[in-house]
Amino acid sequence: LDELGYTVLLARNGVEATALLSAGEQIDFLISDYQMPGSVNGAELGALAEEIKPELKVLLCTASPDVKSRYRTLMKPFTTQDLAAALRQLERDYASRQAVQEALAGNLP
Repeated sequence: LDELGYTVLLARNGVEATALLSAGEQIDFLISDYQMPGSVNGAELGALAEEIKPELKVLLCTASPDVKSRYRTLMKPFTTQDLAAALRQLERDYASRQAVQEALAGNLP
């Protein structure tokens, strides 16, 4: 991520990640492994994170092809280019959702 020009905040588990998200810093992406130490998995962390920061873009990483999640998933192993492409796609997905929400809001009485 440093190579791609992003500032990185590290958390070792869901508790630390939730504390960072609650601290008020601007955070654009949450990138988490699906399997995490502690009592929450990456998808559960994503849901908690969206409660704190609804605009957050969530990317899960996993080596298991069996993981099912509503979040974009990047299969391990991956390259820096794969990660960059996944982050660009998250940006596009978010922009599309925002445009739809704005259009719907404009069409409501």
